[in-house]
Amino acid sequence: MRVHSLEMTAFGPFAGTEVIDFEPLNNAGVFLLTGPTGAGKTSILDAICFGLFGQVPGVRDKAKNYRSHHAPDGRAPRIVLEVTLQGRRFRITRQPSWERPSRRARSGYVEEKARAGIEELVGGRWVARSSRADEVGHLVTGLVGLNRDQFCQVVLLAQGEFQTFLRAGGRDRQRLLESLFGTQRFQAVERWLVEHRREQSRRFQEQADALDTLAARLLEVCTPLAAEEQFGIPETVSGCAELLSEAQRLLASGEEAVEEAAERLDAALTAGKHAQHAYDEARACADLRRRHVVALRRSDELTAAADLVATREERVRRSRSADALLPVVQHAAEADAAVCRAVQAVTGVLSRDAASERLRLDTTAPVPTPAEVARVLAGLLDRTARLAELRTVEQECDALARLIETDSRERTILVARRDLLDSQRRAHPGRITVLLAQLSTEVAAVDRGADIEDRLARARSTLSAAHQVEALDAQRSELEGRRRAALSRVLAATERWLDAKERLLAGVAAELAGRLRDGETCPVCGSPSHPFPAEVTDSHVGTQQEAELYTHVTATREALADLDRRIEAGWAARAKASTSSNALTVAHAQRVLDDTLADQAAAATAAGRKADLAAELRRIEAEAHEQQAELDSLTQECVRTDERLEGLQRRRQSGLERLSDAVGAGCRVEPILQEARRQHARCVELDSAVREHRHAERAAGRADARLGAALAASPFDSAADVLASTLSSTEAASLEALNLAHAAELEACLRELRDPVLHAAAESSAPDLDTLSAAAAECNARAAEAAGRASAVHRRQLRLEELVTELERGAARLEPLRAAKELAETVAGICCGSSADNPTRTALSHYVLGARLSQVVAAANARLAGICSGRYQLEHTMLRGAGDQRGGLGLVVHDAHTDRARDPATLSGGESFYVSLSLALGLADVVTTEAGGAELATLFVDEGFGGLDDETREEVLDELDGLRSGGRTIGLVSHLSELRARIPAQLHVVMGAHGSTCRPHPDECGR
Repeated sequence: MRVHSLEMTAFGPFAGTEVIDFEPLNNAGVFLLTGPTGAGKTSILDAICFGLFGQVPGVRDKAKNYRSHHAPDGRAPRIVLEVTLQGRRFRITRQPSWERPSRRARSGYVEEKARAGIEELVGGRWVARSSRADEVGHLVTGLVGLNRDQFCQVVLLAQGEFQTFLRAGGRDRQRLLESLFGTQRFQAVERWLVEHRREQSRRFQEQADALDTLAARLLEVCTPLAAEEQFGIPETVSGCAELLSEAQRLLASGEEAVEEAAERLDAALTAGKHAQHAYDEARACADLRRRHVVALRRSDELTAAADLVATREERVRRSRSADALLPVVQHAAEADAAVCRAVQAVTGVLSRDAASERLRLDTTAPVPTPAEVARVLAGLLDRTARLAELRTVEQECDALARLIETDSRERTILVARRDLLDSQRRAHPGRITVLLAQLSTEVAAVDRGADIEDRLARARSTLSAAHQVEALDAQRSELEGRRRAALSRVLAATERWLDAKERLLAGVAAELAGRLRDGETCPVCGSPSHPFPAEVTDSHVGTQQEAELYTHVTATREALADLDRRIEAGWAARAKASTSSNALTVAHAQRVLDDTLADQAAAATAAGRKADLAAELRRIEAEAHEQQAELDSLTQECVRTDERLEGLQRRRQSGLERLSDAVGAGCRVEPILQEARRQHARCVELDSAVREHRHAERAAGRADARLGAALAASPFDSAADVLASTLSSTEAASLEALNLAHAAELEACLRELRDPVLHAAAESSAPDLDTLSAAAAECNARAAEAAGRASAVHRRQLRLEELVTELERGAARLEPLRAAKELAETVAGICCGSSADNPTRTALSHYVLGARLSQVVAAANARLAGICSGRYQLEHTMLRGAGDQRGGLGLVVHDAHTDRARDPATLSGGESFYVSLSLALGLADVVTTEAGGAELATLFVDEGFGGLDDETREEVLDELDGLRSGGRTIGLVSHLSELRARIPAQLHVVMGAHGSTCRPHPDECGR
């Protein structure tokens, strides 16, 4: 992570907008943020933390009041941070929530919500990545590799929290180291081991339960047979061997039981067959006797039904006689139905919408006469003609109303136009005043163009310098990309060299073993015998190969140092060009030049516009005269329109009075006319229905006369008698079929009675079916019992064979599962820290993090030795600290004066400062060197130097100066004058009554 620039507006003690360019400070390697106490030095670090994470460090974030109290009410707080993360350059903009003045709010203020946005520099232009606060937070946290608290422990060492990582517990160190080194895969290994242990235990228990189930099934199968054979069966898996032995004995005895059951079954089946045959013969004889009795009884019943057969024949004969009269009867019924329908039609017309009342029929009969209907029809025709004439009058009134409405709209338009012209006429004096003011402005523009040439020369010079700065920035970006690639090559070469060195050390034993000779003493142990000498492996590395890799590492580091020197020279040239351009960008300098050119053009054209303004004044006066004439014309037109409207309204009122007298006030003629026409249509329909009724009555009289003549010549008394005697073709056919079936059934019964076999059976004695049936059932029951016994014995024998086979297989599978379960429990217990074989309860992930912490301690001790003259040395311990559930991440301080280990909490303030600083620098060294780790190129230290003596302070600063060659940047926050004299690159924070300001250059601070 590298900070490039910071813009603060109304944030903390800064009331205005402060822009800090960190590039010169980054080039210096170590810079100082200085100023009086309370000026706002720490607020700059708060702004960097807020720009990244939306929060400030430590307890200062609890207030949530980031806006400056010195800023005006309407100025919004804002942070713009330009930073490089993981080789990508971003610009982060954040605005905290604040109270904005509002006239509408009851309290006078309204809350503005927090906002955030992030942009990335791609191909020389800024590309928006997100405008949501949560997405910005996730993106920044993923790129930095740390959350806010971890960032403050490793990068931003704030006041009061400098020694947090030194004195932190094992759990806090674990979270920080995991985020830095990415060792979550070892926790995944722990989880897999726990899950594997659980899975092996589950598989072993499932197999044990399966054996218990098999034992229970075997006991269930063997129990009935064992009771008969009188021997016991074990009930648990622990007696599996005894159970298998008893089951094998049962298998042997079961074969004899199967043979005995088969013999009993054959005997029972033979006896059952004989008994069943005797019963079947007796049942056949009983059936013949029953058939003879049934035929005799049915013959008597059929003979007694002769009268019913004669009745059915008479009904068929009368039906055939009635079929000849049926058309005449039906014609008379249809004529009567037509009369009824005609009456219903007339009644329906009269009853629809109370038609008889509206048509004014003077009759009480159900069906009026045609003369009465004709009288009402003539009256309706006369009323319809009068209403049609009134409709013409109503239409004329409507047309007059539309003309009145049109003239009214035209009058409104004329009045509006007249008012508009009047208001424009009144506005002419104001327009003249405006033109005079514009004329004064043009004169002032001519005056401003006096020094335009000097301004143009300065603007062009500034633009040229800005272009030079931009070219140098592009060159620096290219060099920084090459530097990142060179740094990657350095890291890769170092890793290969360290790996080769580790394998070289691991193969030292094999090289020594290669020099041993029988009878010669070993240079290590002194023994003349060498029973097990070490052997050279395929991964062995020789001393020459290790030296070549180290030479390659040295070459890559020199190439990286050369790129650093070129970047530093580029920064110097850029600083000079930036001074010439007044720190303006190309776009800003181009805008200044464009504005100057625009002023030159405006001054050149200002003189020419005077004549145009004078012409405009004359035009306005002429326009005022024309508008006055048009205003007079519009006034006369309005008077004529009012007179025309008055005449139209008088004509319309006369027509409305005539309509009111005829149909009533407010009534429309059209609905009344439509109702009269509907009454006329109903009257026409009624006339047609009355005539149809008269025709139907005449036809019904003629049909009744024909029916009377036909009945007189027939055996029937009335039409109802004819209809009652009529049978359908299906009914007649059914009666005839019943008679034929009676005759056929009687003939069949007589044939049965004449059968000699039935006659002989009827003469014989009745058999005893109950006795024979009981004997057959008893024999069948004994056979079924024997069959069930044989089947049960056979099934039990097969089940015993299956269960014994399964039990043998299950017992063979149980032991490997038991061994796998015990192995999984042992490995998981050791790796997860829950086994008694792991006395420090150090989990695998803690062990790996402990190795990383050992590397951090080694790097920290290299710096700590130069600061404290070798008195203190950090030591990593695997023991558990107070309150820690796991070991492996403990830290102690070894004091060379007492030769004893001390808890970091016992160090003094100054000692804690430089020990914690060494630990933070060592952590940054290891993280930067670690492939794939977070890039911690910037470190801020907020105060703490006041607790150091002069000698220790000089040693700390000397150690910090050594970081410049590695491209690291250290920002120190302090008000001490000794540091201002020692560190040339400084950023001064000046405190004032109206808020603080930043001055990046020492000479400006001196002025």
